[in-house]
This record gives sequence, C-alpha cells and structure tokens, in this order.
Amino acid sequence: MTIAGTSRQVKTSQFLCAVVELLLDYIRKSNDRSSKVLDFHHPQTLKEIMAHCLDIPDQPQNMEQILSDCKETLKYCVKTGRSAFLVHSKWQNTKLIGYALLCFC
Repeated sequence: MTIAGTSRQVKTSQFLCAVVELLLDYIRKSNDRSSKVLDFHHPQTLKEIMAHCLDIPDQPQNMEQILSDCKETLKYCVKTGRSAFLVHSKWQNTKLIGYALLCFC
C-alpha cells in the first residue's frame, strides 16, 4: 500500500471515529432528563438557521465542515430516545441505525 493510501485510511478512520463520538454525545444528551426533547423552531426559521447545512454545494466539503453540519443537524433533531417521546411503531428499536444514516445522508 502506498503512503497516500495509508494517509487516506487514517483520515477516513479519524472521520468515522469523530462521527461515532458525535452520535454517542447525542445519545448521552438524549438520555439526559434535564435536556429538551426538542429545540423547537418554526420550519421557516429552522430552514434559515440551517441553510448552509441544507444546500448541496457544487464542490466537496472538507471533513470538518461535514462534522459541523452533522452536529448542527443533531442539535435540532427530536430526541426520540427519551421516555418523554414515545413512538409506538415497528421502527422504535432502530434508532441507532437512524442516527448513523442521518449523519451520512
């Protein structure tokens, strides 16, 4: 394997570890009974707040920007892991997979 290939693997591993840390932090906050279930904003206001996360740029973003966008997106998500937010559906036990998909989509 080349040095460039090894460097890409290291960067990819660091990025994925950072995403996992973001998700674990989100889960910790979701289970914290003192935190809000939702940081509510009206849809239009939320669209304005998150405009930079929602627009798909023509050029690729760096990993730091992607992580920042993931963090901001999670900030405004409903914390469905809380007992105050009950979802009675067949998807109830797939939250962790949803967290991962949210960050990669």
